Amino acid sequence: MKKKLKSVADKLEPELQPMIKEWLRRLNLVPALTSIPLSDADRTAHLPKLYHDLITSLRFAEGAAARSARVSVFTGNFIFFGRAC
Repeated sequence: MKKKLKSVADKLEPELQPMIKEWLRRLNLVPALTSIPLSDADRTAHLPKLYHDLITSLRFAEGAAARSARVSVFTGNFIFFGRAC
């Protein structure tokens, strides 16, 4: 039985908290950034929305690619790397 591959969006979604933790760890290695007086919460407040927007964009792109493939098959066109052949 073939195992269904997970999409990039599906793989990224549960990684929000580890990503924020790693982003903050890396930020703390840059003195020019740590010299700005902000709490960790203030430094990372924008990341959940940014991450959500990225996942939404990936899902939209996946859906668009699937719709494009279905339309191509329906109309008899063959699309290779985005160009009709």
